[in-house]
Amino acid sequence: MQYLITKALNDAQKEQIRTIWNRVYPAQVAHQNIISFEKYLAPLHNTTHWLVQNKQPIIKGWLTTFDRDDDRWFAMLLNDNIQGQGVGSELLRRAQAQNKVLNGWVIDHNDYVRKDGQAYISPVEFYLKNNFQVLTDQRFKTEQLSLVKIRWEA
Repeated sequence: MQYLITKALNDAQKEQIRTIWNRVYPAQVAHQNIISFEKYLAPLHNTTHWLVQNKQPIIKGWLTTFDRDDDRWFAMLLNDNIQGQGVGSELLRRAQAQNKVLNGWVIDHNDYVRKDGQAYISPVEFYLKNNFQVLTDQRFKTEQLSLVKIRWEA
């Protein structure tokens, strides 16, 4: 696997990330097209993107850090076929090396379903293993999702 870092994504990269997003995240948050994904990215400021690619090069994983509400945030996703191989932990190590704080929102239960009908498995245990705290008193809820805040500090 090859790790790349960039400040901006091109259209091909966005489409590959959107495809993984729709495959691994709950169906409620799927992006129907690249315009929808670009609307997600648009309000993110001071972004840095880490891409994990195979030799082809096809994106297999993505982590982005960005500023929001006077704090540093991140989002990450990995294709199913590279989960459990240390790639996510490596992406976090790279992001942590360049940031003093990382905040994120994660699903903390297994009640949602992906577009392919499989259960969405909460990543909370993964983040706990990577030194994040789960802030159970800070939740983000919509009609579609219920998320809990996670935080890492150097």
